[in-house]
This record gives sequence, structure tokens and C-alpha cells, in this order.
Amino acid sequence: MFDAKEGGYVNGRAYENMLKVKFASMGGVSPNFGTNWVASSASCSINYVSAHDNLSLFDKLTLTCSNQTERVKRNILAAAILFTSRGIPFFQAGEEFLRTKKKASGMPDENSYKSPDSINGIDWTLKDTKDGKEVFEEYKKLIALRKSHPLLRISDAVEIERATRFFIYRYDVIAYMLSGAEEELFIVYNPLNSLEIDLPKGRWKMIYGKETGKMFSGKCDVPEISCLVFEKE
Repeated sequence: MFDAKEGGYVNGRAYENMLKVKFASMGGVSPNFGTNWVASSASCSINYVSAHDNLSLFDKLTLTCSNQTERVKRNILAAAILFTSRGIPFFQAGEEFLRTKKKASGMPDENSYKSPDSINGIDWTLKDTKDGKEVFEEYKKLIALRKSHPLLRISDAVEIERATRFFIYRYDVIAYMLSGAEEELFIVYNPLNSLEIDLPKGRWKMIYGKETGKMFSGKCDVPEISCLVFEKE
């Protein structure tokens, strides 16, 4: 967070940060990931990928990613992890359309507490750009997804431990099944290249991803830099 050019799980250092993301995906309640704290309930854990302090999410991605298309994909992946994790999601106003805090030099301001409105103010015209519109629509989909599936919002520590089962595919990929609240979900986070995976047994409907609405069983292609969410039929 405090090194402007150091990547995290979605932007360059997936393996080093995998356990932290798994821990956050369980609402901070599991003692199995080597952290120095554990929440008594996911309702005590606030999840975020950007806040008023330090760089905005898109500014961080600008400093750590090579091109605009990749930055947009990684912004969406970060948001998908946020909204599909247990705990309370929090995001900075404007993050949903690529908010930036650039100085006159064009470089991002990572410590803007005393900077003027020209830097800290929200540029609402970003929402009307091609990339801003795309990211905004993905945030809307993710918020609707979270609202419509109670399993994503469970908070009891014991219930979360019982509900979560992780799968191993590739060193950078996080995949897990959630079972409870009268539904079963399968969630995949892929921060690098595309891959083919074997889904858990059964028929699965994609409810978030490029092929939303399509039924799958057996194998499935996971696009590069993406999140997929499936619901068991």
C-alpha cells in the first residue's frame, strides 16, 4: 500500500499476496493464513482496495501496469474480489469510474490531505468516458450480485469456515466453493493469463463473467485478469 510502485495480488505480485486475499475473502475470520489478527465476525472486517488516504485505485494501477486496457481489467478484478468477499465492502467515491488524483505534473498525488480541490475533487466527466462507463457498469453488476446472494454476506466465523472450500489450480489463481444459505457458489479470481479449469461436480450457471447466463459442467475457460462466479443448478 505504501510503496507506490509495488504491486499487489491483482497487479503484479499475485503469489506473494495470495494468502492475504484468501484471508480477506473469508472476512478476516480464519486463523489459517498466518495473519497477526483474526476478526470475531466478518461484520467486524472492512474490506477495501482504495480509500481517501494514499493513491486512488486507478492511480496505483497506472504506476504498476503497462497499458490502459490492462489497468481497466485489473480495476474490475479488484472490485470483483471486494464485492464477492465476506466482510463489509467499502470503496472510495469515484473509484467506480477510475477516479484519479493527478498533480499538475501529471503524476498521481499519493498524500493529498493538503492538496486543493483541483486534485481531490471528483472529476465526474470520467464517468462519461468509454473506460469509465465500462467500469461503472461492472460495479453496478457486482453490487447487484452481492445483494441477490445472501451467501456472499454471511458473517458468522464458524459458518464461514464451514461454507468455504478452496481449490488448487495454478499458483496465482484463487478458487473456492461456498455452500450455505440454501445455495452453492463457485468463485474464481485469475490475475494473470487465461487457463482451463475443471469445475466441481454438477451443473453450474455463470452469474458473473463474460458468459453470464451460460451453463457449464466439467471444464471451463477462465479469461486472463478476470473473476468468474457460478451458481450450482
